Amino acid sequence: MELDDKTIIKKLKSNNQDIIDEGFEELYLKYSKLIYVCIKRYIKRKEDIEDLLSDTFLKIFENRLNLRDDKNFKYYLTTTANNLAINFLKNKNNDYDILEYEHFDTYESNNDDLKDMIDILKSQLEQDEVDIIIQHLIYAYTFEDIAKQNNLNVSTVKTKYFRAIKKVKVWLKKMKIKSYQYLMIK
Repeated sequence: MELDDKTIIKKLKSNNQDIIDEGFEELYLKYSKLIYVCIKRYIKRKEDIEDLLSDTFLKIFENRLNLRDDKNFKYYLTTTANNLAINFLKNKNNDYDILEYEHFDTYESNNDDLKDMIDILKSQLEQDEVDIIIQHLIYAYTFEDIAKQNNLNVSTVKTKYFRAIKKVKVWLKKMKIKSYQYLMIK
C-alpha cells in the first residue's frame, strides 16, 4: 500500500535509522519514475538522467529535517529535480560547446546530416541564433528553459528563434533546397 506524503515525511524525520531508511525507500518507489521523467525533459543521456535522479533523492535526504508536510511535496520534488537538471546543463554548457559534434551521438539519426545542418546554421546565422535553434529543435528545450539558461526574456528567445528560422528558410529557398528534416522546415 502506497503511503501518503505526510507519512513519508514523518518517517524521514524520525530519529530511528530503520524508519528513515523505510521512509526513503517508500519515497523512492513512489516518486522515482516521475522524477526520471522530469529530468528527461532536459537531459537526454540515460547515464546523466540516472545521476541526476540520484542527486535529487540525495538532496531530499540531506534536507529531510527541513521538509514541511503542509506544502505540496510532489511539487518540491519535481522543482528540485528540474533545478538540478538546469544547473547540470548550465555547467555542461560552460564546459562544452553545445555545437561540438560529439554531443549529437545519442540521436538516432545520421550524424553527417546533423553536422551538415549545423554547418548550414553556422554559415547563415549569428552564434546566439544557432544556439537557440539547437537547444529548441535538437535538445527539445522549451523557450522558457532557453531563456532561463541564457538569462534572456522568453519573448527575446522566441523572436530570435523565429527570425533565425525565417533566415534559414530564405536561404534554403534561394539554394533550391525543399526541406531540411532537422529544422522541420518545409
